[in-house]
Amino acid sequence: MDENIAIGWFVHLDARAGIKVAHNCNISSYSKFITRSHDIDDTMFTAEFKPSTIG
Repeated sequence: MDENIAIGWFVHLDARAGIKVAHNCNISSYSKFITRSHDIDDTMFTAEFKPSTIG
C-alpha cells in the first residue's frame, strides 16, 4: 500500500493473489475485493488467482 490511503468500515480484502493500492485512494465501506475466480464449466471447478490493482 502506498501513502494517503483511506479504508472504510467492514472492507473485505481477499488478497491471496495480491492487491496493490496506489497512493491517494479511498476504499469505501462495505467494499469487497476478491482476487480469485472459478471456471464454472470446469468439472474440477479449479480456482484461478489474479492480482488486482486499485487506483
